[in-house]
Amino acid sequence: MYAVPRLIQFVSHFAPTRCGVGDYARLLGAEWRRQQGGHSRILVADDNWPEGEQPAGWEVRRLRRRRETWADLAEQPPVGAVLQYSGYGYARRGAPLWLLPTLQSFKRRFPKVPLITMFHEVAASGPITTSAFWLRPLQLYVARRLRELSDAALTNCEVNAKALNAVSSHILRQLVILPVVSNFGELDNGESWSERVRRIVVFNSNFGGQMPGANYWQGLADGVRRAKVSEVIMIGRPVLVPAGLNFPVVQPGFLTAEEVSAILAKSAFGHVFHGPLLLGKSGIFAAFAAHGVVPLIQTVMETLPDGLVAGRTYLALRHEFPCGDDTAYFDQISRNVREWYMPHGLAATAEVYADLIERHKQEGCLS
Repeated sequence: MYAVPRLIQFVSHFAPTRCGVGDYARLLGAEWRRQQGGHSRILVADDNWPEGEQPAGWEVRRLRRRRETWADLAEQPPVGAVLQYSGYGYARRGAPLWLLPTLQSFKRRFPKVPLITMFHEVAASGPITTSAFWLRPLQLYVARRLRELSDAALTNCEVNAKALNAVSSHILRQLVILPVVSNFGELDNGESWSERVRRIVVFNSNFGGQMPGANYWQGLADGVRRAKVSEVIMIGRPVLVPAGLNFPVVQPGFLTAEEVSAILAKSAFGHVFHGPLLLGKSGIFAAFAAHGVVPLIQTVMETLPDGLVAGRTYLALRHEFPCGDDTAYFDQISRNVREWYMPHGLAATAEVYADLIERHKQEGCLS
């Protein structure tokens, strides 16, 4: 039997193959246990999650869409509850209206338990010809109501913060920006950049199940040429590699987090080609940063949101690289990007949640 849970997390999916948000919840729960000595319960909204399947070391239960009685929590309520929110995880169209009465029910039952919402996403956007354009107002409505219900709110990047503040400017409580943690661990004392294998690491999950097109391979080939790397490692579901590439591509398939971490710890570069304005919400970018891997980004921008600067925390592939001996230059970027990551690494992230809960306990409300 588990001890009475000390922290509750509401999650759309728990299996990391379904959603990186589930991995974020798992990592936070494990770090919470390490720091606070308390148990973490996961309540999962996924209707396809097999009832009764318990991942080793976890208490995972179904979050009911209609009503959660919370009866087994009444004897000793949790110290806090965290909603890990990504709209499309909870509803096909990204606007889970059913979540609102569910959380209202929780708040009525446990009015002294702080509800903290982490907005991994706020709302989709797109041209007028897409469903994202027409659904955005409804998605923003749900996000606004969730922030109103929450005693504290966080999000993972400046872009999300601006969107959320625009629809909830009447809420005076601070919105904390906290970039996500690495899903593949963090490097404690790694090799200096000069001792690493001069190769590029790619995560195939960024392709969304599709095969990469000609533009992608052209951009990757440009990175290989300019960074003078010996090989490319593509981790995850294998993709079709075109003939005629003048560099080797290794595809080991799906690996454990420990195996990925070992590769990153010895790799010089990582290729980032998706959403440069949203890198704070990217677990892939976080993994590169946590391991001191120099990010190569498909962008012409000198600066990006969330404190990222070209030539300091990443390399823009369309800019000029240094001439001559570049080892010291790349080594500095490797150290800089790790320094950027650590203030919101896993230990620091768990401390932020604990501090928000403690503030609620001391003040009765969060200002």
